[in-house]
Amino acid sequence: DTINGLIGGNKPEACTHENTETAVVNEPTCKVKGKGELVCSDCGEVLETDIVLDKLTTHTPGEWKTVTEPTCNKEGEKVTRCTVCQTKLESAAIPVNSNHDYDYGKCTVCGGDQPETMSLVFKSLGNGTASVTGLGSYSGSSVIVPATSPTGEKVVSIAANAFRNKSNITSVIIPDTVTSIGDGAFEGCRIVRATVPAPVASAIKNTQFLWSVVITGKGEIPANALSGCASLTSVEISTGVSAIGNAAFSGCDSLNTVKMANSVTKIGQSAFNGCIALSGLVLSTSLKEIGSNAFQRCHSITGIVIPASVTSIGYRAFNGCIYLSEAHFEVSSGWNISGMTVTPQDIADPSTAASLLKSSDVTWTR
Repeated sequence: DTINGLIGGNKPEACTHENTETAVVNEPTCKVKGKGELVCSDCGEVLETDIVLDKLTTHTPGEWKTVTEPTCNKEGEKVTRCTVCQTKLESAAIPVNSNHDYDYGKCTVCGGDQPETMSLVFKSLGNGTASVTGLGSYSGSSVIVPATSPTGEKVVSIAANAFRNKSNITSVIIPDTVTSIGDGAFEGCRIVRATVPAPVASAIKNTQFLWSVVITGKGEIPANALSGCASLTSVEISTGVSAIGNAAFSGCDSLNTVKMANSVTKIGQSAFNGCIALSGLVLSTSLKEIGSNAFQRCHSITGIVIPASVTSIGYRAFNGCIYLSEAHFEVSSGWNISGMTVTPQDIADPSTAASLLKSSDVTWTR
């Protein structure tokens, strides 16, 4: 029978392809359509090619990414996108943070006042006073030394080497309560702006970085306090400061602006000698004495008003002020130049007065 069946040609029945399935050739995504084939589930024959598979209706979320960083006064923003098509799926606010960007006592973002730096290291000196001995946990760039320690003691000093080599410090504000600053307290710092009491002004001297200083408190700015600070461009001398010491700002060849409170009564010898850029200068209305060589070689001074309070102008005080073309004396009578009486008519003309004032070998008294 088997042989007869073979010879007789009994053929197997053909597959009717009743059962089919779609086989994926290229997976579809949310971005592109896919491709498939229709295949017979029974015999495996490919019945149809190039079947288009629709794009996916769902996305693949990625990680949250920050679009805008939050600041101390504004929320930030973060988004999540589909990792396939980059469609933005969701956005959310990042809360305002408390990290202010302080510079010289102010936040550069919101303008808020910087609180005093209470995380400094303090040492009790007894009698209700204390000294700052170190930076402590503070890592910012703007330091405000408090007038009172966390325990309520009056801060009267900054110890030697207290901030040595803390190059992150770029500005410092020191209260008037501080009357003593030890050697090397700010050595190695990169202070560009400072507020400092007059008696200890020399403690923040740095010839490379310092460009702006406010001098407060009472008393005299010491001799040579900030001499040779080549980057210094601006000095403000606040009410209470009574005198500017000898050579206090000599050789500050970038210094162009000096704001002088009317409490200043004396400018010492060579106080501004060699400040070749100094042009913005208004003298104190209480000034009595201008020392010898005080403004020597201040090439950029073009005009000066000598207040009525001035009774002495030292030897060569304005010598070398080559562009000084006008000098106005609020009191023109009673002057003597190196012992010779000067009449009001002699200095009535501002240009003549300027020529006399910058003469090399004279002193003025009245």
